[in-house]
Amino acid sequence: DYDDPIVPEPPPGPNVIIFYVDDLGWQDTTLNDVDAPTPWETPNVERMAAQAMNFPQAYAPAPSCTPSRVALMTGKHPARTGVTHVQGGAPPVGRVSDSLMAPYFPARMNVEEVSLADALMNYGYRTGHIGKWHMAVNHHAFPGPLDQGFLYSSRTRGLQRSMQPDRLSDFATDAPNDPYRLDEDGRPYDAVTEDALDFMRENLDAPFFLYLCHWLVHWPVQIRNRALLEYYSEKLGIPFPSDPGPVTTPGQTNPYYGAMVDTLDWSLGKVMDFLEETDDPRHPGQKLIENTYLIFTSDNGGALRHAEEIITTNAPLAMGKTSAKEGGIRVPFLIMGPDIPEGVTSQELLNQLDLYPTILTLTGAPGDPEQIAQFDGVDLTPYLFGETEWIPKADGTRRDTLYWHFPHILELHSAIRKGDFKLLKDYETNDYDLFRLYGDEGERLDWEEAIDLTQDPGYTAIRDQMIVELETFLEGMNASYPHKNPQYRNVSSLPGFHSMPSFLQKGYNAVTGMAYATFEAGEGKSPVDYAYLLYTPNGGHEDEEWFPVPAEVNQRNGLVHAALPLEATHFLFNLVDENNFLVSSVNLEFTVPPTPATHYMDPLEPDVVRPEIRYEKGAVLHGWNVRYPVFFSGGPFYGFGVSSGGWYYGEPDAEDWVFSFVDGWIRLD
Repeated sequence: DYDDPIVPEPPPGPNVIIFYVDDLGWQDTTLNDVDAPTPWETPNVERMAAQAMNFPQAYAPAPSCTPSRVALMTGKHPARTGVTHVQGGAPPVGRVSDSLMAPYFPARMNVEEVSLADALMNYGYRTGHIGKWHMAVNHHAFPGPLDQGFLYSSRTRGLQRSMQPDRLSDFATDAPNDPYRLDEDGRPYDAVTEDALDFMRENLDAPFFLYLCHWLVHWPVQIRNRALLEYYSEKLGIPFPSDPGPVTTPGQTNPYYGAMVDTLDWSLGKVMDFLEETDDPRHPGQKLIENTYLIFTSDNGGALRHAEEIITTNAPLAMGKTSAKEGGIRVPFLIMGPDIPEGVTSQELLNQLDLYPTILTLTGAPGDPEQIAQFDGVDLTPYLFGETEWIPKADGTRRDTLYWHFPHILELHSAIRKGDFKLLKDYETNDYDLFRLYGDEGERLDWEEAIDLTQDPGYTAIRDQMIVELETFLEGMNASYPHKNPQYRNVSSLPGFHSMPSFLQKGYNAVTGMAYATFEAGEGKSPVDYAYLLYTPNGGHEDEEWFPVPAEVNQRNGLVHAALPLEATHFLFNLVDENNFLVSSVNLEFTVPPTPATHYMDPLEPDVVRPEIRYEKGAVLHGWNVRYPVFFSGGPFYGFGVSSGGWYYGEPDAEDWVFSFVDGWIRLD
């Protein structure tokens, strides 16, 4: 897909490629291989590392896909944007097994954001996206790449399209009509890799930004390369799979996954080959790689399992994807390009939030001042170019602190990394855990996050300091927090349950455009802390998405109300009481009546302005229990409907309108 806006003349800047992997763990390559060596072979990662800076203490902004991607593209922390997990944009729903429930969070990157792609496109860069997007309510919903600064997008899944009927029945062949036809090296055709090469090939005459987002190594765990699956089965000393069932042996023993990591490495090698072999027409006598910054990293830590299948391990790092512990957020990170030292390993703390400000400096793009003012990362270039001994903040002091916020099942954590220490806040217990990851000389200590130091008097000062800094950060981000869950099977055991208010009814005033709901208030009921309205403009659609609107609360009268956007099809209210219970009016679902276009005077009550609704012949209307003036194309008929009595008062000019009443509905024939 292409977008064709008017863009400035190309600047003389370098190319930028972000090779963004899905769910690749810190231990899944030979880059950061500690303890037991990984059996997966990644020679191209090693090849890149020899020409790059390696940051073993690099982190994703979040332990799951969407928030990391939105953070990278906006430069803003997930706690600031509110996008803290995948599959957002829906009313919060608790599970009966959990005492807490996640708050509402958006599904998308806000269309008002000036994304990294916007900033580069506006500067004259050719911007291309390949592969996974996942910054909307689903993979192909609005807003997509072409809505957020990319001139070209290919959302192909490539090799990760599901194998049918199972993962042992759809291997690539050398047949001419096979869409995954094996090449001369026995590798299946991968549209993600080939589309990336095509984009570069077609944009050599201008600087380009390529956001190459593999679906590898995300579930489904499969590989179309039978020979590679045979190779890793043999290397692991296990038989070739005889059935497609789950692999349940622990550690890095899944041959499908090993073959996926190997294939990902092959793809990186294809990109590097192209850069090394292709002449740069903008710089005669040079190859493309001499004027290109290439960044290799992953959106979160490795996924440990899917249902019964064991995928990988991040050991010695604790946990994995969806955890704020090290295995869920620490990721491989390489950066290479002009003036960046080759073959250097740095132990500086790095976050992918740093990429937006860094790339602006590398390219010379000015960016948007309002966007830049909200950056939560820092510019890495002073450190990359050897101008400083550490990664500096804007004031020149060392950046030694990073934050995470993940208020979701299964982990419900916020975290802070400060120097050698890591502190986790557990929302289920409201306790803090303090771990020391490194010693004074940088030696490895507790990467497993197994030794809690919160009660050790020798660490009281750093514990208290980190608690204050974490809470101050979250407050400054206006972070959303988990709530007590009224659906919890043992909810009566939670403090405050017996005084939790309930909604009574809700409705919509078409004259004022206000939605409202009433709730239990007064003696014996907890006061409401705050409330908000959620509405969807596309209820029932496959891309159904809900958006919040602040609501006003009248505690004394037990009333909450908010202006309902005209495009709404459905709405509900959520309130949070002083004990942090989230109570929803979802069980009082209500469809918004037809939206009035203008307003007219009510002939029966001249001092009252009523909304006009226009209907076409053949329409079926409900007899609302408030009066509406109705106009028809055949001539004005001033009629007012009530649910009990039908129509009254009218001056029909068109005799061909016939009104009939069936069970409180009005039919126009």
